[in-house]
Amino acid sequence: MSHIKILSDEVVAAISAGEVVERPLSVVKELVENSIDAGATRIEVTIEKGGKSYIKVRDNGSGMSMEDLKLCLYKHATSKISTREDLFNIKTMGFRGEALYSISKVSDLSITTKRHDDITGYKLTAKGGRILSVIDQGTQNGTTVEVSNLFYNVPVRKKFLKSDSWEKTLITEYIEQAALTYPYISFFLNADRKNLLTLATCNSKTERVKQLFPELINSLMESKVLIDNYEGEAYLSLPNIELQNFQLFSVNNRIVKDRIFFKAIQDFFSSQRKKSPFIFVSLHIPEDELDVNVHPAKREVKFRDNNKIYTVIRQLFEKASFNLPEKEGLYITRKLFTISSPKPEFRIEEPQRIFVQTMWEEKPDHKASPVKDFRVIGSFGTGFLLIEKDKSLFIIDQHAAHERLLFDRLMAEYEKKTVRPQMVIPYVFSPKKGSVELLEELKAPLAELGFVFEPAAPSSYALVSLPPHISYETGIKTFLELMEDKDCLKLSKDLAYKAIASLACKEAVKKSDPLTADEINNLLTEAVNYNKPYCPHGRNFIVEITMEELEKRFGRKD
Repeated sequence: MSHIKILSDEVVAAISAGEVVERPLSVVKELVENSIDAGATRIEVTIEKGGKSYIKVRDNGSGMSMEDLKLCLYKHATSKISTREDLFNIKTMGFRGEALYSISKVSDLSITTKRHDDITGYKLTAKGGRILSVIDQGTQNGTTVEVSNLFYNVPVRKKFLKSDSWEKTLITEYIEQAALTYPYISFFLNADRKNLLTLATCNSKTERVKQLFPELINSLMESKVLIDNYEGEAYLSLPNIELQNFQLFSVNNRIVKDRIFFKAIQDFFSSQRKKSPFIFVSLHIPEDELDVNVHPAKREVKFRDNNKIYTVIRQLFEKASFNLPEKEGLYITRKLFTISSPKPEFRIEEPQRIFVQTMWEEKPDHKASPVKDFRVIGSFGTGFLLIEKDKSLFIIDQHAAHERLLFDRLMAEYEKKTVRPQMVIPYVFSPKKGSVELLEELKAPLAELGFVFEPAAPSSYALVSLPPHISYETGIKTFLELMEDKDCLKLSKDLAYKAIASLACKEAVKKSDPLTADEINNLLTEAVNYNKPYCPHGRNFIVEITMEELEKRFGRKD
């Protein structure tokens, strides 16, 4: 009896749909790309419940005839390619003819369309990939696609979706990215009967960047590079502007994720004091130098000349930045009040380093030696402390040890609900559009950590309190990083661990920090007998070498 079976058409269709349609964002992306290929100059997106229950994409593009409408739901039905050679000269966003087919297989679908020269339009309705009707329909020029009950027949896929606000945030971010890549198209996004984005047509990518990120109006660096027939342009924020990280890479106006882009960022900014939080690179290269047929959802591409791509990106960064010098006057930040002087008049006192004397008011699961039972030998290299204790040599990583102590103190206060936030000069931030609901959901768990914020303007918030025992800079930087880390925002426990680990790591003494004798003694008194000899990231902070081991190494013992 054969164990290998030929899958039924129904199962094959479900597999194919799953490769293309992963979540509501996938549907919006495919439909928006179809609108772009249709020559639309206006694209409206409407979603409900994060796109789980309803998605509508309407454009003013070329529209379809009755004949094309009847064919568009067939697999690999497309107007964009016809021969194998066309795959290596693709000028459109879509080309496989899988998007509408895949979407229709897992939803209730309707398409209303009209060409500019036709007297009337047409409407198609389908359910689970089966066409129910195609009728004449009065409508405006262009195409409107409506998708409802997404994954109604694939409950497993539906179960893996995140919250409504989470899915909405992903869609909002994609529309922002598409708008940056196509400034000459106006984009509109409505969610749950509220307007989230209204982006009028712009004349350039520069204008679009400033439309989406007004804080960059006076803080944007630009560059253009041409190497042979590879053309690139880059838009970078000044390094010291406070902004949530935004990195976008497009090739021939196609948004892609590529390791060359991220490697160029890492290599260039590793030598800089600070990294630009906003980075947008757009390349235009010959179509035959690029293979876009390597990923079902078209998120990745393959380049013929990786080295040239890397070179173009690096030159864009170098030309835009010129290794910005350290200047006292280069002080750009977003506070609640306008500051006219290069540096603020106020001074924020940095908290003292916390070592053993003030480390624990109550010592949970911890017993420190009442009398110092070790001898400090000195230091070795950078950041390693040497002590003698119980006929053993102990080597301690000062950063990792201090990080562990800080982490446990902050976590103990959090778990006991004894966190006392420190009031600070308000720091104003503007969350990404579509992230406001998620931010409101996190308001309570963030407040339990000490991050307290309140509305400051129609689209801004003021962070007015930070966790205790940390510096202002550490608190602000950690807060902005948390807003970027979607994975850790799912559960309050994940959020707490991530936040406290980040705070402890940033606030702990650094490997290169010189310590006074008192600081060394205080740190070692607490760390030597600690019952968790590893930092929050899992690295040991103390290594023991016994006298017996040393004698064996020197041949004094067998």
